[in-house]
Amino acid sequence: MSQYKGKSVEIARPIAELYAKVSDLGQYQSLFESVPEEQRKHLQGVKFGADGIAFQAPGVGDMKFKVAEKVAPSHVGFVAEGSPIPIKLSIELTEKGADKTEVLPVVDVDLPAMLRPFVGPKLQEAADQFGNVFTKLFEQA
Repeated sequence: MSQYKGKSVEIARPIAELYAKVSDLGQYQSLFESVPEEQRKHLQGVKFGADGIAFQAPGVGDMKFKVAEKVAPSHVGFVAEGSPIPIKLSIELTEKGADKTEVLPVVDVDLPAMLRPFVGPKLQEAADQFGNVFTKLFEQA
């Protein structure tokens, strides 16, 4: 299993509030549509449902992740649907103060060693993009 960690970001919101937002994604589609066009063009193809998120990953194509596990208030795990290889996406939340939370996206993928040099950089981009999506939404919400 290979692991790709996205960029860690700090959001000026309490951990319980962020956990509630990450564990219920249904509210985000309308919020996403209210993000200014300039920011949305960097997040093309993102669609939210009550139990998951779909987006276009650079070099990988369309991806859909469904909520698979929740550990309040620090972890929400997603699994890829329809992927030829097992992929797990996690959002790790760490309290950094009463009104500050660190958000870390993590991608775990069962990737053959010979494919890592070719696919690994694209998976890293996807992990970073996943973090960017939630960062932009948390700043708006």
